[in-house]
Amino acid sequence: MSYVATINDVKAKYKEIEDESDETIESALEDASILVDDDVINGTITEKKRKMAEAYMACHLLFLNFGKTIEDKWDGDTTDKKMAPKLGMGLSSSPYGQFYLTLKCKKDCSNAGPVSGFGSFS
Repeated sequence: MSYVATINDVKAKYKEIEDESDETIESALEDASILVDDDVINGTITEKKRKMAEAYMACHLLFLNFGKTIEDKWDGDTTDKKMAPKLGMGLSSSPYGQFYLTLKCKKDCSNAGPVSGFGSFS
């Protein structure tokens, strides 16, 4: 299946990636789509959440590849500190992967109740 999230969906969620080429982001979306397909097939991501899941998975993949900068400096004074991914932590290694994990049902999504960004409410 081809991806349903767009390059603009990814850029809206990951502002620091806006200067990357569309080809780079498209490549991440293609990979994300394959990974999300597995979760849709095994029932831990609903079809309704596919677009959001693809965008966050693509952000996670891009973060792992491009988010390794700890500190950027401009004009010698101003700095921008970024989180660096911790390798070996899986989806927990980026804020985007962590959000992706909140989209997943613990078991079969067909019996899932309402879900917030922090967990399930009954």
